[in-house]
Amino acid sequence: MTRVVCAAVAAALCVVVVAGCGSEKLTAVDLGANQPGSADPEPGQTVLRFVQAARRGDAEQMWGLLSEPTRRSIGPGLLPFSRGTATDLFDSFEDFRQGRVLLSRRLDDTWAVGAVSGRFDTDEDDSEPAAYAVALRREHGKWRVELAGLVIARLRPPPADTASDRPELGAEAQAGSNVERMLLWLDGTAARVPYERTSPFTGEIDGRPQETVGRGEHAVVVFAETRDTAGAQAWTFDVGG
Repeated sequence: MTRVVCAAVAAALCVVVVAGCGSEKLTAVDLGANQPGSADPEPGQTVLRFVQAARRGDAEQMWGLLSEPTRRSIGPGLLPFSRGTATDLFDSFEDFRQGRVLLSRRLDDTWAVGAVSGRFDTDEDDSEPAAYAVALRREHGKWRVELAGLVIARLRPPPADTASDRPELGAEAQAGSNVERMLLWLDGTAARVPYERTSPFTGEIDGRPQETVGRGEHAVVVFAETRDTAGAQAWTFDVGG
């Protein structure tokens, strides 16, 4: 069983993730790019606290970690949230284990990105890798989880896929206004992936690493931003032997 936990919340918690084919000729990607923004432990720790609260079924703590625009869009108060979106998040993280911070970066004075990785217990008494990422908005001196109105889809490699040692890395962002930038990390390391605005309300990053990626499990994080909001998505894949 494969799960993808979506960071964008619109009418429901998760959107359908469609894996695209991408272009035939891909731009070479530098996996040693300079990290955008600056190191900041708070975004990653906030995401970890949010996930741990979801696993415990603690809607009140989750609500306290949400940004004000997110509260307005999925609330409008704690009670509606606890009966709606929070229950979807409870279900998504019920079997999440071994959570740790994968990525924690302050990108500018408004936005940060945080991601955690861990394991999902399966029905077969086994576990599978998992990753979850969100954008965080700076409010009143703290980073708050943003879940409003931006979808990241067409993830490449597809989640839980077995890929080659030079996999296609990419995603598409869909929003209600212009997508202004997209960023990508592989295993917490920034990758310089070309960004293209493909329509007024969509943007895409796509490329292939110049160097080979080692065998085993890997995690991708993508961040996207518009003038008004931002979002992030994380997923895992495997490089076979």
